[in-house]
Amino acid sequence: MKELKGNYCLRFGNKLHGKVLSRIKLSTYFFILFEGNENSVRAIIFFNNRNDDILAQLSETDSSLRLEMYDLPPTEITLIDTQKIQSSIFSYLTNQDNELFSYHAQKFLKGPHILTSLFAQVMSLKSKDQINYISTLRVISDFLREALKSNIVKLQRNHTKLWKDYRNSKVSFLDGGMSRIVGLPGIEPMGIRVGIYTVIPGCNDENEREEWNLWPYVIGDVISDKRLIEAENYETDTKRLQEASRYILEPLSALNYLERTSDAPRLLLLHGPLQNAFETYDERDPYFIPGVNAEFLDDQGITRELLEAELGFIPDNSNGEILWNGCIALYAYITKKISESATPIVGVVERAASKSISYKVLSQLYKSGQITENTRRKIWNAIKKYDLKDEILFGCVLDEGEYFSPVEIVKNRKNRAHDRWAVTVDNIPNIFSTMLKPSSNSFPFRVEMNKAFDFGKTKDIMSLIFHTSLLLPNYAFPVGLDIADKYAKVPDWLSRGLSTRLTANILSKTLQMGNDRLLRQVRQLLARSPRDFFYRPHS
Repeated sequence: MKELKGNYCLRFGNKLHGKVLSRIKLSTYFFILFEGNENSVRAIIFFNNRNDDILAQLSETDSSLRLEMYDLPPTEITLIDTQKIQSSIFSYLTNQDNELFSYHAQKFLKGPHILTSLFAQVMSLKSKDQINYISTLRVISDFLREALKSNIVKLQRNHTKLWKDYRNSKVSFLDGGMSRIVGLPGIEPMGIRVGIYTVIPGCNDENEREEWNLWPYVIGDVISDKRLIEAENYETDTKRLQEASRYILEPLSALNYLERTSDAPRLLLLHGPLQNAFETYDERDPYFIPGVNAEFLDDQGITRELLEAELGFIPDNSNGEILWNGCIALYAYITKKISESATPIVGVVERAASKSISYKVLSQLYKSGQITENTRRKIWNAIKKYDLKDEILFGCVLDEGEYFSPVEIVKNRKNRAHDRWAVTVDNIPNIFSTMLKPSSNSFPFRVEMNKAFDFGKTKDIMSLIFHTSLLLPNYAFPVGLDIADKYAKVPDWLSRGLSTRLTANILSKTLQMGNDRLLRQVRQLLARSPRDFFYRPHS
């Protein structure tokens, strides 16, 4: 059918009636609803129950429809191409069976902020693929919802019960932020702040209800052992150095907090992944990341003997020196400690801009025999072709308050690491991940749990994450993480204040030295801005 006209209403013939009699309730006619385009068609068949005559009820509700004027009920087959009648029938049928008509997916895709993301997504595709984008998305999401039906858990919105369950239980939220001196041009962020906000729901004592912890770090004090870098001519990738620092310091701060607090929280949520892809953050090309400062590790109670005992194997360099303080070795150690934590540590990722969960879900459906390899490959190829990220796809699959049983994800693969670090990377434990949709018209977010997680507590923890995502209007993310985020981030107004004081101290020290030439150079430096002509990129 080259041109889709919308809805058809067909009266049963004797043969058709005889074939479907054993499968459906006695009906006199049925609807076929088409959507899509000539390259991608989706058809929905809805049977009318004679005891619940759809067209008769529509006529009683709105006599202005004048259905008899359009051969409804049909003599044999009627094409419904009048917009008002189409809308009335579609609304009625959708209310009768939300699952059949993917009502949750329709509502999700019509959200204002969803439309903006969809537009940006579609514009990145080839023109001929843009036409099929929505229909393909709907077909795949319907298929996955049906396949995952037994694994989808529906959380009921009940704040009274939730806060009663968590009354007088400590819950902690962690986030990190980069700090910089804005008054000094060309200076990259040099510091990291990790903040932990802890709250006890139901506690009325203002002095005990909330607790704040903040750990400031200077990157140069943490990752600065350049002796590990054997290349003679190299440049450390500054951005990757900052990332490596943050990926290490945030979970390390979580472990320190849990170890040093006398009353551990019931749950610790991290703003971001529980684990990051860390295979390439080493001392070799292309990033040339220095090793971790031995004094810093000593302050944290981390020794070479402890790392070797925990990891079993740590590579050495060309001189036979053990690279025990390499970033990958430390990260592997931290992730293993996270996975063994008695307190559940859960990562919450706001924008799941990847396809890792989709890939794993399809693989799991194939391994369990629910789909064939050919089906798995076709769906995965379509996901790649239309670049369907997890947040878009599972935004259509899930309804409000729903998540599915966590699937195991491999974040760090040894084949991506340099040879010397392959065994160490292989020691990094896998994680389990799912998607939770807090409201019908918001993006779902990814929730990550460690391999040793007590999955008997999954629903309990997901319920807390769900309800804390509903506390602020139009936010749809755990509010405690928003508080931790604001606490850890260094606002520009504060950075400017620090810059002013730093500038004054630099000038004061220079004046005391009495060097005119040095004073002129310092004044010229401080007079320039980060957008100055001298700092524009060279061709």
